[in-house]
Amino acid sequence: MNQKRVIHALISCSLLLGSCTSEPALAPNATCLSPDPSGGYEYPLLPGTREWDQLGSRGERVRACQVPEKILGSLSTPALLETVLNYPLILDFYAFSFYQSGFSRIRHEFNGFAELYSRSDLFDVITSYYAGIRLDCPDDAYPPRIHVRHGGSPPRLAMQTLEMLMFQDDFLARLSGREKQQLFQMILRTSRAKLEAGLDREELLVNSALMGKLLLDFSYEPFAFQCIDNQMLLLFVEDVPSLGVQWGVEPVKVVLSAAMDYEGSHVSRAALY
Repeated sequence: MNQKRVIHALISCSLLLGSCTSEPALAPNATCLSPDPSGGYEYPLLPGTREWDQLGSRGERVRACQVPEKILGSLSTPALLETVLNYPLILDFYAFSFYQSGFSRIRHEFNGFAELYSRSDLFDVITSYYAGIRLDCPDDAYPPRIHVRHGGSPPRLAMQTLEMLMFQDDFLARLSGREKQQLFQMILRTSRAKLEAGLDREELLVNSALMGKLLLDFSYEPFAFQCIDNQMLLLFVEDVPSLGVQWGVEPVKVVLSAAMDYEGSHVSRAALY
């Protein structure tokens, strides 16, 4: 067994030991259908069509995907979330060495994001959507639905896209302390579910970075000191580098370990009051 497999096994064992006393990672009555698959905006062009291929540049494709402002404002928040998830270029952030840089670019290009982040009920809608995703569902069960020949995306890809949506500073800044704690616990439970499903650390990059960002927001000193001692760890929490970036530290392992330590100490302190 190589070093990477050893690390993965150790993380899996330690996380799963705590799962017996935690809430379920996924909603017990969740189905393999997204909450409102027909409620979002239907894009006139999709990758895989002749019309899409005829568009000569990325700029033309971006312009073709803009949602009319009147329609944006009329969409319910669940339908708007579905619309953003199905934006045909939303997965372009994976092409960047730093996922956050790529995500910032697509946010700037597409008008659906500004409307989505302006919604006061976004936290409830996005966390409900996220908690309902099942990792054992088929590979075409969920958005992003961005190709004419594919019905949808694997659950792991849907999760990571939602995690990037929740990773944004302006989303987190609007949350109350209680909501941030709820988000942290949900992401930690999902980490356990991902490991139990046998997913590798690439599938844990975004949710680990999100937990790390929350730990810093909580002023959790053990993790804050680790970030001071290792700037690459801080870079991971801020920008989510892909696995192609060399860092000399196992950020997923470090964050998950810190998250479990925080969970234990937080629960212990809460029990005193």
